[in-house]
Amino acid sequence: MAQVSVATLLLLGFSLFATATRAQEHTAITRLVMRDRTITITSDSNGLLYSVSTQDGTVLNANLREEQLQAKYPDVYENVRPAIASDKVTDSVIPWAGM
Repeated sequence: MAQVSVATLLLLGFSLFATATRAQEHTAITRLVMRDRTITITSDSNGLLYSVSTQDGTVLNANLREEQLQAKYPDVYENVRPAIASDKVTDSVIPWAGM
């Protein structure tokens, strides 16, 4: 009987640990697959995070803020930035003709 109780407690403990671990993960928004890199955009309570990896899955940088992405990967930033919706008013609005 004591073995069943210990096993039950272990299972309960592992399930609680797994739930706590998942709660700390960032919410994935999208993944952009480029020619030589994959950009994963996630979100946390402070905003967007960007992870850059190679096509074979090697992570080059993880959890970069927008400014860090712009500094480390300006070519990637130029492709990603126009795709991000924001309520900020900018002068560099590009109208879409729908073509």
